Order: sequence, then structure tokens, then C-alpha cells
Amino acid sequence: MLIYVYKQNQFLGELEEENNNITFTYSKYIDKNYYIVSMKNTINKLDDLPLVFKNLLLENSDLINIKTPTKIEKLLLLQDTHGSYQFKKLKSNSHSKDKIHNYQDVKNEILENNYIFPNILDYKINISPERLNTNNKNNIIGLSGFQHKFSIIKDDENKIITPATNDSNYFIKPYNEHHLNFNQNLYIPCLLINEHLFMTIARDLGFSVPYNAIVKGKNDYHYIIKRFDRFGQIKFDHEEFATMLGFDTNTKYDATIIEILEERKNICQKQN
Repeated sequence: MLIYVYKQNQFLGELEEENNNITFTYSKYIDKNYYIVSMKNTINKLDDLPLVFKNLLLENSDLINIKTPTKIEKLLLLQDTHGSYQFKKLKSNSHSKDKIHNYQDVKNEILENNYIFPNILDYKINISPERLNTNNKNNIIGLSGFQHKFSIIKDDENKIITPATNDSNYFIKPYNEHHLNFNQNLYIPCLLINEHLFMTIARDLGFSVPYNAIVKGKNDYHYIIKRFDRFGQIKFDHEEFATMLGFDTNTKYDATIIEILEERKNICQKQN
């Protein structure tokens, strides 16, 4: 099985799986300075999916249990992922790249985080209960990557929230009905109000956080958050320290602040 990998609309390389052995080979058009941190060779032999790709899957909990003939084929199911990675069966002839923006120059326009707390949207939610409740059978409060979430269109003119069919600038995290049952172990009402509160506290302490809000559902509030990696049609890439340190989404909170600071120091030294 062969998959073509693109980054910022530029052909990055080929990901191949044969007999459970995975190989990633960079395109000859890619400068070695732009190689992925965890794959620094032109040809990389791997026992599993590269973490930078694997963590994209684990950030989409709806895809975890879907069976595919090979590991890499699951990447073809990804849509609207973090950053600009794209995975295709067919190779494009284009070697062009998106127009490059300096993130700092457009950060404030992207984040739009000058809302007033509490930011409660009086919008109609035009999303089926089935779509909202996909993960309500899950009794576990998972890591961030396992929270049920999906892309939406926030129509400010008509005050309507609908599911997105293509790339969008917003996600919704629906509340979980299971957390509203007092007789269950995980009775956590207003959980997403709490997330809105703490994101606002982080903003007020000087952290760069994106626009976020809550909107009333039938029994609790859903959480709306703006993507921090989109500027119009431009997709900004980012790397998690967890991935650089070799942690996947299941274990990324095992990383210590000392490990993160050491890795940051190493990266800065290499850049200098």
C-alpha cells in the first residue's frame, strides 16, 4: 500500500506499508532542513506509523476503532486535521506551496480572543442528536484527543451552527449526557462551562488562546472553539512537544515540564 503525503499543499513524500513494515521516503524536492523532527533520513524504516501521523489519528476518536487492511490506510480517512498534512492515494503533479504568512503577524486575527466572559452564544444548533451524542456511551473522561469533537460552521449572520463538510475554522465539543446522571460515577455537570472558564483565565494571564464560547443544548452547554492553525485557506503547522519526545496521545501527559524545557533548549540550540 502506498500513500502520498502533502504538507502545505507541497508533496512531502511517500508512505508505504508492506508486510507490516512501514517506510517513509521524502520527495527530492524537499530541503533536508524541512524534514520532520522524528524522521531525519531521506528514507526512514519504521515499525509503526510515525508519531506525527499517528497522533493525528488518535486526535480523532471516531476513527480509532475503524478497521483497515493496513495501518497507513487509516490516514486516508482523516479530514480537516491539525496543521496542513494531507494523505492521498493519487499523486498530484503540483509542487507549489501555499503563500507563507508569519504566524505572529496574523496571530491576533486568527485567535480573535477579545470576547467578554461568559461568551454564551444565542445560536440555533442545527445538528442531529445522533451526531452530537456519538460518544455518549463512553463513560471515560479521556485525554483531549479522545473528547468527541467535530468541525462546524458558525454562521454569525443567521446565528446558526451546522456541521462542516469541508475545512472550517471552528470545532464543537458536545456535552456528554452520561456526565449529567447523578447516579453515575462520573457525574460532572457543566464540564464544558469549566473549560470555557479556564481558557478565559489562561487568556487573562497572558496566554495566547483562541476564541471560545458555550452554547446551550437540551440539558447542558456545548463548547465552541476556534482553530488556531487556520488563516483563511492557509494552514499552519505545529508540532507537539509530546510527539518530539516520543509520546503518543495516550501517554502525552506523562511528559514532565523538565523534559519539555530540555527539548525546547535542544531545538533552540539547533536553530542557532
